[in-house]
Amino acid sequence: SFTLDGGWVDTRLPCDLNAAAQWDLNQAIFIKGTWFWTFDGEIKGPFHTDTLHLCSWYLCGEADWMVDPNPEPLDCNGDRRLCHLRLNQVTMPGLHNAGSGFHGGFSFADCLVRNHARSILQQLRLGIRYLDIDSSYSTCGVLGTNHKVFCGGSVCRLLKEVRMFLSEAPHEVVTLTFNHDMQDAEVVIPALTRQLQSQLGPMLNDDFRASGEERWPKLHTAVRTNKRVFVFYTPAVHDTASARRLYTLNRWIHTERWVASTWTPTANHDGNCSKLVDLTVDRCRELQGRQLLEMSLILWDLTLCIRDLADRCRGRGILRSALRGCEPYRYSHNSSPNFL
Repeated sequence: SFTLDGGWVDTRLPCDLNAAAQWDLNQAIFIKGTWFWTFDGEIKGPFHTDTLHLCSWYLCGEADWMVDPNPEPLDCNGDRRLCHLRLNQVTMPGLHNAGSGFHGGFSFADCLVRNHARSILQQLRLGIRYLDIDSSYSTCGVLGTNHKVFCGGSVCRLLKEVRMFLSEAPHEVVTLTFNHDMQDAEVVIPALTRQLQSQLGPMLNDDFRASGEERWPKLHTAVRTNKRVFVFYTPAVHDTASARRLYTLNRWIHTERWVASTWTPTANHDGNCSKLVDLTVDRCRELQGRQLLEMSLILWDLTLCIRDLADRCRGRGILRSALRGCEPYRYSHNSSPNFL
């Protein structure tokens, strides 16, 4: 409820509106992120700010009191407007099965197994900021990435490419998830922990757990302290005493339990792009209150190669439609869809 010229109006608006304006006795507009609501006797909306032909508060920048007082120019992931947002309030483009193909092809199985044709470094340079990684030991004979029974390449090489990118892009924040499809967890978890400490040590962000507040840090804090890598492990990190000990000692390890995903076995079964959007938005509604949300827009059709499935939805506005549908549910909790 809010008051307007002495009267109370009952409605449901998101928390922490970015801006509000009144220009007549009973006319007002309320803006949150890329959405707005109008009041003319009753609340109407949400409507996307594209229809206003102007930027929202969120898109155009902060008020003077929100500007970073440090005179040094600073942007975060390419945009200064992201600096004052927390990890759970930004959206990062990502790769499903990020290690699947960065080291080369899969011979006869390339069509059905290879997810990406470029190196990790190239894809980070193109704007990717979230890597969802299947990992194993036995598949490669060393700590490696995999897709099912196929080896994608060594984790050591993958992390070196991440480190190389971060050294050339000092204002960028990256998230790595070694997900629930991890194989040989009892071997992978200690080996993975050693490699992350060795290659990315000072950049591993522990603020969420170290503060005791369970509140994700703002991007400008991550950039200024050079703690620019957020790491998530499979929930199997809690399954054995040795893994739990590593989790306790290393507060930069977060569990995948914090990350909800829109992926379900039925959401991608028939290669229907429009249906995938609808199912994804339904999942966003169900998972709207979770800490972090991964929007997993993945089609599945065994009669087509992975590249053909990607091409099927390319250029049809699928990503845009899914994001628009998901945003209102996340904005109402002062969050955004986090990993796309």
